[in-house]
This record gives sequence, C-alpha cells and structure tokens, in this order.
Amino acid sequence: MPVLNEQFEELKDKLRQEEDFCAIIESLALAEKMNFTILVCETTIQAKAALEVMEDAVNSTRGQPSEWVHFSFERKEEKRPSFEELASQILEPLYYWQNKDEKDRVFVIDGSGESEEDGDEWNIFFQRMNEVRNILMERLPGPLVLIIPSCFEAEFPRRAPDFWSVRSGFARAKAQLTEPPPLRKYLEKEKERYGTMQLWRLASPVTVADIFTRVNVLKTRSAFCCDPKERLEETFRGKAGFGDVLEEGKDAMDAVRDEQKLFILGKPGAGKTTFLKHVAMKAADGELDYIPIFIPLRNFSESGRSLYDFIADEFESCGFPNPRGFMENLLKEGKAILLCDGLDEVNKEDDLRKQVIGEVINFSKTYKDGKVVITCRIAASEYLFEDFVYVEIADFDKSQLKTFVYKWFTGKYQTADKFLKEFYEIRNDRLRDLAKNPLLLTLLCIGFEETLSFPSRRSEIYEEAIDALLRKWDASRGIKRDDIYRHLSLGRKRQMFARIAYESFEKGEYLIEQKHMGEKIVSYLKNLPQADSQEEIDGIAVIKAVESQHGIFVERAQGIYSFSHLTFQEYYTAKYIVSNIHKSALENLIRNHFTDENWREVFLLTAEMLDDADEFFEILLNMLDQSRYRTLARSIDRTRDTALDIIIDYAHLVDSLKKGQAIKDYKFTKEEAKKIEQYLYGTKLLIDCLEVAYVSDRNRIEERLLRPPKRFEPQITSDSTDFTD
Repeated sequence: MPVLNEQFEELKDKLRQEEDFCAIIESLALAEKMNFTILVCETTIQAKAALEVMEDAVNSTRGQPSEWVHFSFERKEEKRPSFEELASQILEPLYYWQNKDEKDRVFVIDGSGESEEDGDEWNIFFQRMNEVRNILMERLPGPLVLIIPSCFEAEFPRRAPDFWSVRSGFARAKAQLTEPPPLRKYLEKEKERYGTMQLWRLASPVTVADIFTRVNVLKTRSAFCCDPKERLEETFRGKAGFGDVLEEGKDAMDAVRDEQKLFILGKPGAGKTTFLKHVAMKAADGELDYIPIFIPLRNFSESGRSLYDFIADEFESCGFPNPRGFMENLLKEGKAILLCDGLDEVNKEDDLRKQVIGEVINFSKTYKDGKVVITCRIAASEYLFEDFVYVEIADFDKSQLKTFVYKWFTGKYQTADKFLKEFYEIRNDRLRDLAKNPLLLTLLCIGFEETLSFPSRRSEIYEEAIDALLRKWDASRGIKRDDIYRHLSLGRKRQMFARIAYESFEKGEYLIEQKHMGEKIVSYLKNLPQADSQEEIDGIAVIKAVESQHGIFVERAQGIYSFSHLTFQEYYTAKYIVSNIHKSALENLIRNHFTDENWREVFLLTAEMLDDADEFFEILLNMLDQSRYRTLARSIDRTRDTALDIIIDYAHLVDSLKKGQAIKDYKFTKEEAKKIEQYLYGTKLLIDCLEVAYVSDRNRIEERLLRPPKRFEPQITSDSTDFTD
C-alpha cells in the first residue's frame, strides 16, 4: 500500500514503544562481536520502519554511526527464488567475508518480502545456514539480524536449531500501519473501476491480471530510424514484416519505476491501456510506492472541469474529511502517480486536445515531484511534452506471445498447445506477423476458441482483423474520432486502401514515401462524387489519421510509410484484383506474376475470394499448357499422377535442379533447370489455389493438370511459351 510520510513516522513511533523490540535494540547496541537477533515482520513496510528505528537507536547508543550491510533476494519479473539464488545473493557473501577486524558493522538478512509459497527454498537456505554457523560466527565482525515473515517463524528453529539456540534476541513487530479508511476505499474503487477490460466480441469483461502480459518499450521510436529505404525494403521482403526491433527492449514496468515523466507511444491495439491499468493495479496493491490516479483523458476532456477538480471529485466521493487537503499533500509530497490514458482519443474539435495537453503539462510542472505517465497512439503525438522521456511499446516477441496464449486459455492447456502447434505451421506464417499485435492476437485466440482451428479461408481472418482496426475496436469503447475523411464511408476507405495496395505492390513497393502516398490519396478523394473540386485536400493529414485511428498505415522511418503488416497489403491487393476482373486485373496478375514467389499469398487470397474461380484456373492452366517446359518437366517423373504426388516431389525436385543434379538420367543446363523449376512452382501454386477456391468442376481441372504428356519431347522449340516472356 502506498505510504505517506506521516503514516510511516507514526509506525516508527509505535515500534519504539514495544518492549520486546526495544530489548533487541539494546542487545544490538552493546554487542561487539557476533550477536544473532531474529525479528518477525509481517510486511516490507514494517521491516523498513523497524530497520530505521534500529539503526537510529544503535548509532545513538554507540555514539557513532554503524555501517549496516543488507542482504535480500532481488526478484526479477515476480519470479520465485531458488535455493541457488538465495545462496549466491545472501549466504555466499556472508560466508566469504574476509575483513574480520572491521568494527561498527551490522549485517542484515531481510526476508520480509517473501511469502509462504517461497517457504521450501527458504527452509533449505536455513538448513544450509545452520551447517555453516561456526564459520559465520567466526568471520562476521558484527551482529547478524534475520528478518522473516511469521510464516517462516515455526520452521526456522527446526531447520536451524544451532542458530536458534544461540539467539541473543527475538521479537515480533506488532505495530501496524494506520491507514485512513477513505484511502483504502479510494484504492478499492480504483481497482474496481480499472481492474477489468471489456474486450471486443466477449460478452463479459476480463480482469487485467488474467490477460496482462509483460511488454517491452523502446527508447528509439521505429519511425526515427535512419536506415535507408533500400535497407528497409530488404527487411520487409525478407521477414514479411518489421518484427525485429532497432534496440533491445526494456521492461515497461522498469521504465515506469525509473522515469519521473514518461510518454508511452503505441500502435492501435498495442496494449497501452491494458498496461496502464496494470500499473494502476500494482500501485493500488502497494507494489509501487505511489497512490494511483487513473485519468481517462477522453472522459476528462468531456467533463468541462479543470484537471485538479476532476481528480478532487474522485477523492471527495470516497469520504475523506478534507479531500482537497489530502490530495494537495499527496501531490506535493510526490506520492501520486498520474496515469493519463489515451491522448489520441481526445477530439481536436474546439481545441479540446490542445486544452487537455495544456492542463496536463501545467499540472506536471506544478507538482513536479510526482510521477506522470501518458499513453498515446504514435501518429497522434505531434505535440512535444518537455521533460518527458518518450518510449514506444514494442511488438510481442515469441516468448510474450506464448505467455499471452497460455494466459488466455487458462486451465485449457491442451487448447493452448493446439493453438501454438497450428500457429507455427508453415502455412500460417502470415498469422505470425499479425500476432505481434496484442489486439490481433486476441482476435486469433477468440476465433480459435470457437472452432479449435484457424479458418481455412485466411481472407476471413484478415478481413476481421482489419474490420477490428477500422471500426469495431473504437466502437466497442464508445470512441468517436475526428473525421478527416470528409464523409468517406467504410466501403470507400477499403476501396482506397485496395487501390494504394495494388498500385504499390505491382511496382514492387513495400515502402512508400509520404509525399507519393499523399498524392495517391488526393487523387482518389478528388475523383469521388462527394468531393468538392474547389476544396484543397490534405493527403498527408489523411495518412496521419489512418495511422492514428486505424493502424492500417505505419511510419517506418521519417517520411517513409508502409501498410502495418505485409499481410494487409497482400490482402488489399487481392481485394483490388477481385473487384476489377473486368479491367483485366486477373489476367495481368497471372501473366505478370505467375512465377514470382513474392506474389504467392496474393494468388491464394485471390483464388479464395473469387465467387467463381473458373476463369482464374482457365488462365492458369493455359499458362502451364503453353509452356515449352511442360512436357520436359512432366517427363522427369512419369509416375506422378495425383496432386499429392506433385506436392511431395516438389521440394526434392527443385533442390536437385538447383544443385545441377541429373534427374531420371536427364542433365539440364542452368537455364533449363531454372525454367523447369518455375514450371514446377507454378504447378504447385495452382494446386494450392485449388484447395481454397470455389470452382464448378474441380475434377476437370485436376485431370487437365495431371494429364501425362503424349510423348517425351526433349528438344526445346523456339515458338513455345516462356514464363519470362
């Protein structure tokens, strides 16, 4: 529980009045050599107060300051201690203490922060401590104080009887922290209001503790990187996304502890609100030395009140006798942590956002000793907050993803195992790119829980993911954002994204300069029937709005944009092709990109989204039939007469061709091997597309594909179709 100065001093005064406690202080003050004292404390705050009282009293009695050497287990990520860690952090430094002639030292083993769950490891520690008692008593040049919780009290004499028998003093700290009832009421109210999350598609809220997964933050914003466009292009092509970060991430909770003023940026669905609520719960439970004040900035902006009054209302509702006086002391002493959530959710109309920013800045300067944390979507962070450290929430890594999945399927470990097994299959590589975003990973978990499998039609997953970003995520939380689109409907937005995706993908562009993307947007908007030709359209403002509100676009480097996931660009490219079949988009796709592996996902998505894919396969089959390498390739293995055979043989045949090995006694030139490899790739692609498409006569397509050649014709004729033509 967060503690105010007057509460802490009152606790120390109570300890000074306890007879047993005063007796062990006197014993410590008079000890010149080894003296073993046991103190039982229920909380770390109680132990901290007791140690301060001890130190002051011992120093006063001796007439000179003593050096107090503290040993305790340092937790990492709430991890339980192991005996090895306890020994290395506490027992070994004591055991190997060399300066036996030192004076005025007091050694403290502080186990007050441990719980009954940690008892097994501490019991082993006590037993080992007992075994080396004589060495410790000989080497330590001053008294030894052991502080333990009451749950260890009964077991210690059994595990360390030799130490117990030579104890010089034993006391239980009885004084308890006096906590104002209104403060407890306030903290319970904070936990009740902000300890849950309402997730889209779930009827009931879930607790933050049940779903929160540790997140990392980066001090270098991804959009501030200095890599040239060509290098970023290579990263995007090679990894189907920007999964690798520019620096090693730091635990976000450590950033909150370390920084006085923190500005947390994140993409839509990155987990900003979840994290801030997690911080509030930790503070309310006493794991941070601050009292949490959670401010949903959108609610504050709509209240019409000053920030001071908005906060004061929260304390007044909890029955404080002097709520504003209590709040004023709390803020001046720097014992509050102000958690300002969702700056991007504050409307810009009537300068609302500017007013909110002014209030927060003035408030943080007035009460400069307190902590302030602000969250905001990346593209909405155009205002500079002086004295704030800016960080960005990193994408989930593999470990965090796994933790999230097992938390989501708590008690259903077989389902979690099945999810992860299917998730890491080769065919689901694009899903792994989406799942770096907590919101989209949540969507995948919800969908999987309903059917215990991922949909065979991947376009359905992508469509639902994009739909969540475009409208449902904000709508589920009652957020209405600024309308920069000028009456652009949801359908028109999708149409615009599809056009941009297709035109850039056709040129092999994964990264688009801000200026060029703005020009594409302006060109599209000006051709809409609602557009006013006299009105100037700000394409860059639209880009920023799309990035901030939906996360469909993201700034990869300064002035360089892309779709937030390569999957989204591929999906919208296929969407454009399906919507523009009459403009020969389908034929252009097949003739220009049939053997280009970068277009494989677009082919699969196009095949499954077509209402009737007969024409699609007719063009594909014609391409294969016209190839001058069809006969040669089919002659490599005359036994292949099923689609499964081709799929099984494909990898082996391609590997052999790349190594220049003879196949069925045929030796091919590098050029021939390359063309045959392309033919085999095209054949497998057709089979894969057939597995996800609707066609009127599937058997006819399979028979035509797998029909063996009439005769083997090893000679290459010059008038045959070449894939590179």
